[in-house]
Amino acid sequence: MHKVLTISELVAHIVQYLPHRSQLHLGLTCRTLWTGLLPELWSDINVRAFAALLVHEPPTPIRTPPHGEKQGDVGSDEDAENEGISGLKDMDLHRTKFRSYSQHIRRLCLHEDQDKSTFLRVVSLICGGGSTPQAMFPRLRRLDLRVSTVNAILSCRPFLELELEYLAFQLDRAPPEETTAHLPWTAFFDALGRRNRASTPIPAIFIMVVDWESGLPADVDVAIERLLENSTECTSFGLFSLSPTVAQFWKVAGLKNATEISCGIPLLQSTLLLDAGHLLPVAYPVLESLSLYNLDTSVLGVFDRHNLYARPAQILPMVSSERLHDLRLLRFTISSVIEVLPLLQSRWSATLRSISIILPPVRDGGQTSPRLYDFRALLDCRGLQAFRFNGKPHTSTWPVGGVPLQFLDEDIAHIVKAWPQLQILSLADLSFYEVSAISFRTLSTFETLAYGPPNLRELDIAISFDFPRTELGRSDEASGRLSNLVSLNVGVSHTRQPELVSSVIRRCFPRLETFEYINIPMQNDDDPEDMVLAASMKEVKRQLGLLNSHND
Repeated sequence: MHKVLTISELVAHIVQYLPHRSQLHLGLTCRTLWTGLLPELWSDINVRAFAALLVHEPPTPIRTPPHGEKQGDVGSDEDAENEGISGLKDMDLHRTKFRSYSQHIRRLCLHEDQDKSTFLRVVSLICGGGSTPQAMFPRLRRLDLRVSTVNAILSCRPFLELELEYLAFQLDRAPPEETTAHLPWTAFFDALGRRNRASTPIPAIFIMVVDWESGLPADVDVAIERLLENSTECTSFGLFSLSPTVAQFWKVAGLKNATEISCGIPLLQSTLLLDAGHLLPVAYPVLESLSLYNLDTSVLGVFDRHNLYARPAQILPMVSSERLHDLRLLRFTISSVIEVLPLLQSRWSATLRSISIILPPVRDGGQTSPRLYDFRALLDCRGLQAFRFNGKPHTSTWPVGGVPLQFLDEDIAHIVKAWPQLQILSLADLSFYEVSAISFRTLSTFETLAYGPPNLRELDIAISFDFPRTELGRSDEASGRLSNLVSLNVGVSHTRQPELVSSVIRRCFPRLETFEYINIPMQNDDDPEDMVLAASMKEVKRQLGLLNSHND
């Protein structure tokens, strides 16, 4: 006789096999999600679209009790389906029922969507009726707030009472200039600064202000500067803004204990740093991780060719830390990246463990395609464990051109020799459609890598799998060398030999657990060659026994 599992038992059974519980996504109805999850599992789940879940389908169905039942009793799932689920008719009842779930939540995302009243009703549910966010979420440690209206900013202030480890706050758009709608921002940042100064500070804060191309109002700028001065105990701080605030961010020496900094840099502000004499001889003495983002070529708004040249060389000399081990240069031009490499070589070659470089989209070309030779200064970083270079292709078949980094077999040989501790080598960002135009057309590349870093676990490349049959015999020599490689992600241009490709992959990477591919189109999505490729790569995955991924 088969055992009938309850939803809670089924979910518990599924979750124990998930490698990353924080990424759990269930395709269940909202009601089933609320009533089905075991409370002890909530601490491992990143609750997305929280507002919609809570308001549109509450944790416990409310119904008119039949004769003999008391108000508040919960009927069966079938009863709930038959009688329907109401909205927020009784806020106190919902608050009581929800508390049994909320006390386990450690991560929470509250994003104001187009339905502005929904967000405010959720905040009212959490903070109203004498309740406080601290009482509702005693274990909450990571909070992500995204708002776009003044009332939402005001309603978020009670969340500053929480004992948070991480706070992300994003304003999606600027209020109308003719209003004083920016005043709540000033009050919010001042309240956050007072909280950091008077009690246990929030160690990690991330602030993003988008669509304010003309700059923040002066009083908001000053409020953020005061916040920085009152956040001396913060270990992680991020600020993305198209405003003079960025210049203040580097001028203020308050973040002396910061080990992690993320900063969006518009061109005008990075230039302002030097012109205004704000260059500090000592800044961020214990910094370990630095992310610089060129906002002028970002998805946040401005794209203008003359604004492509914000330079990390204007920022990195300010950093006095000798501990830097993680550096990310995002959306800067190749020339500005190459310009700063000698500084990396002289200052941090012994400490750097991870380097990420993402090039901006470039209209009309205009730049040469570099090779690894141009980045030879990085080869001195002998302890490097992760190298990600996700350039974009510059070909007529792509909607937006870019500048690829050309890796040839001899370049790979240099990498293999220079970085013996390498664990992650990513030369193509497969999470986007625009894959790097790095093309390995011979089996010798696989052979070189197979003799490479013994700890390499993740490899992302763009490749042509159209190997000549005469090369396949040589793959026996490389068999089993990369015994630790468990993840291979490829952008592929073509293959008509799936059985040979799977044989090569199996020989070179015997312990592969994950194999993903993305089709690099030769012409367009309806091209017969592309259809053949998709079918061939699916057959490769089937032969590898890995036909279980999202693009299958």
